[in-house]
Amino acid sequence: MIDGSTDSLITVVEVGERPTALVFNQNNNKIYAANSYSSNVTIIDGESNEVINTVQAGLGPGDLVYNYLNNKLYCSNEGSDNVSVIDGTTDSVIITISIGRWPHVLVFNPTNNKIYSANINSQDVSIIDATADSLIATIPTGNYPRAAVYNSINNKVYIANCYSDNITVIDGTTNTIITTIMVGDGPCALVYDPTYNEVYCANGYSHNISVINGETNEVIATFGVGINPNAFTYNALQNRIYVSNSGSSSISVIRHEVVGIEDRQKLDTFPFTPEIYPNPAKDVDACPLSVTRERNKNL
Repeated sequence: MIDGSTDSLITVVEVGERPTALVFNQNNNKIYAANSYSSNVTIIDGESNEVINTVQAGLGPGDLVYNYLNNKLYCSNEGSDNVSVIDGTTDSVIITISIGRWPHVLVFNPTNNKIYSANINSQDVSIIDATADSLIATIPTGNYPRAAVYNSINNKVYIANCYSDNITVIDGTTNTIITTIMVGDGPCALVYDPTYNEVYCANGYSHNISVINGETNEVIATFGVGINPNAFTYNALQNRIYVSNSGSSSISVIRHEVVGIEDRQKLDTFPFTPEIYPNPAKDVDACPLSVTRERNKNL
């Protein structure tokens, strides 16, 4: 636990074995940690920073998402191909829902109260009705669906398919595929910018970012960052996006500069200004993930 004002360490809390995901319950001020190797979820009191409960999940929980409409937590269990639904008040498992194979990442659609699970091994997305907590649809995706994000303006869900080098766009109302968007090599992370209605996709193997217009579903910009970008966060206060580059041990800060119509007509490229701290290494061939990708493609 880190103090947000002083950036100093408050305490360290012991949880289960190999924690892989965290989520915050804003209704009850609790933090939930999914522990992959111990197959359980640790629940921490947000006020006292103490463990108050441990809930048994399925085999190998990998991701968590919080449904603030119903005060429920959804935990994807990669090893048992299901989702555990946890009551946010009683901290008990309400139901376990069978879905696709190796559910890797979850995303919440508050407009229609649905949970989406991207399933790596079955190469599809399971859609759960969060009111009834039942599976209502399964949609095929590309190869190795690894990341997901929700577009709140247009009610769309985006799924990044790492080994197909594309993104599956799903209509949040009809549960159907709208289109498939080609991006860079190895898309592995997504983030949504609600200010400009744009989706950012980190392409881990081509070391760049694809920017997608949320209305037209078109790639409107592509620019390089560090080596192997693999995670995002969005700064709503300054409208900036931060991407971590695992291969160059750096952070790229992306600023969306607004220009006038006359200035825009003079620009040959889209007005994005990525800044990288520190500068990445120039030898991108040294990255071991390119070897890993070819190996995984053959599995």
